[in-house]
Amino acid sequence: MVESRKGSLVVVGTGYRVAGQTTPEALHHLKKSDVLFYLVYDPITERWVRSLNASAVSLRKYFRQGRLARDCCNAIVDRILRSLRLGLNVCAAFSGHPSVCLNPSHDALRRARSEGFRTKMLPAVSSVDCMFADLGVDPVGSGCHVLDASAFLVYSHKPVTSSDLVLLQVANLGKKSVVTTNDMAKVRLLRRVLEKSYPADHPVVLYEVAVNPLVHPRIQRVKLSTLEEQEISFSTTVYVPAVK
Repeated sequence: MVESRKGSLVVVGTGYRVAGQTTPEALHHLKKSDVLFYLVYDPITERWVRSLNASAVSLRKYFRQGRLARDCCNAIVDRILRSLRLGLNVCAAFSGHPSVCLNPSHDALRRARSEGFRTKMLPAVSSVDCMFADLGVDPVGSGCHVLDASAFLVYSHKPVTSSDLVLLQVANLGKKSVVTTNDMAKVRLLRRVLEKSYPADHPVVLYEVAVNPLVHPRIQRVKLSTLEEQEISFSTTVYVPAVK
């Protein structure tokens, strides 16, 4: 058993809507940590996070155009671990839920534990939670499968059409590097795979969470057959309701 070392790592999520969805427990660590690392995508949220703790350090610079996503993740984890090895109480904050589609949060916790540091991840509001609320969907009604879009294709998941299907990170289909352009050929492939299980005119929803109270969520209802004709951004989730 690895001996416990001085220093700790707490990974939290800020949810969305600036401070509105941050839990009191997460807020305590945001304020009281010796050093606060953060990765958020809304400038209003960033200003709020920085106002909480003078030690706040952005991790955004480690995401560079064309850089391998794996290298970006490793750079973030290395930066967090450097402070942790100084014996500091470290908080790492991410938009949404820190356990959902965030390899750096899981890798940082795994490596910190392996080196004998105390670690903890706190629950938070995810974009999927917001989607269920904005669409008025009960995920346990007919059941719901939530998958990364790339994993859905790579592992040849066959949809259970009697249940809802949620596909995350559609803009990152098949990408290993950090890029800002969309590959609609991959979206076309996704559409063709889905059409093996769903009618071409089956309704789907393109959803994007409202990152702050000044904007509205994107809720765009389209036919499956038109999927690659739609704008797909970094934050777009595809919701495919069950076949009735």
